[in-house]
Amino acid sequence: MQITGLLWGAKLLNYVDFPTSEVLGPEATSEQIKDLLDRYGQVLVNPNFKCGVEIEELSKDQIVTIPFDALTGFKGFVVANALDQINAPNVVL
Repeated sequence: MQITGLLWGAKLLNYVDFPTSEVLGPEATSEQIKDLLDRYGQVLVNPNFKCGVEIEELSKDQIVTIPFDALTGFKGFVVANALDQINAPNVVL
């Protein structure tokens, strides 16, 4: 059996008292995320796409390539500008 990702893997590792990062699932509230930011100063957000759209199914005007520095990651305004560039709905922004 192979489980990838900490969403489920952390639960198994915690079961055997192995240290893991704190993981919030897709049901996390903004208050829970704010609490993580208050405690740790930064968080890693890994998008969880449930619609199942393959990038090959998207038209060229719906795809944006954003270069980024692996050490600093994405800046919020860069992502917001890219989403604005492809006219993403406000609920996504």
